[in-house]
Amino acid sequence: MSFRLLSLPFASMLLLTACSGVAPAQVEPAPVAPPPVASRWINQSALDTLRQTGSPRQALASQPAAELLLQPDGRAERGDGERWTPVRWQRDGERLLIDQQAWPLAGGQLMSPGGARFVPAGDVAAGTDGAFRAAANAAMFPWRWEVLTARGRGTGQIVTFHPDGSLQGTNKFRHYRLCLAGDCLAQTRGDSLRLDDGGTPTTLLLSRDRGQYVFRQVRAGASAGALLLPGVVYMRLRAVH
Repeated sequence: MSFRLLSLPFASMLLLTACSGVAPAQVEPAPVAPPPVASRWINQSALDTLRQTGSPRQALASQPAAELLLQPDGRAERGDGERWTPVRWQRDGERLLIDQQAWPLAGGQLMSPGGARFVPAGDVAAGTDGAFRAAANAAMFPWRWEVLTARGRGTGQIVTFHPDGSLQGTNKFRHYRLCLAGDCLAQTRGDSLRLDDGGTPTTLLLSRDRGQYVFRQVRAGASAGALLLPGVVYMRLRAVH
């Protein structure tokens, strides 16, 4: 059996390494960048309440916003379904600071300081009024609906309320608009909806009664600036699954 002698420089290097006890330098892993923040967020808590109650007023009561639109440069807008208000935002670890208020970010959801849950708008089409209105329309009118008379008799007429605000199945009205905020909310004690025939819009008060939607005509209060009051029943809607 024969052995090869190690060359002197290589043997010396092994000896020095063993004697010094110095471990090889550790390479620090590169820091992982936080995942990007979605640019458009909608209030899922409000949508859940809307599905349960059928009342936009209840769904949005005391909510910080219906929708948030975040720009990469720190600009942002807070929407209530009718209007947009400019705000500022920045990321601070696992939370967002929106106008200096902390909004925790976890599990792909954004929580408001009051506990409202916001989720990315995703595939919800955002019109000029934002994505929340389209999502609210879908939550409020998820199926087709049969038009009933004021006394609840079926007419056989089937209408569909599309998320973009268009109406299908009626020759009289082309579009609808839920009252989510603003002047229309201040003018009534309950919920209302506007139907558009291409001319003068028709405002109806809206309520839920044993699984049906009841639409009432409005009548003015006794004094100027008074609330709009419920009048006679205009029609009812019954879901057709």
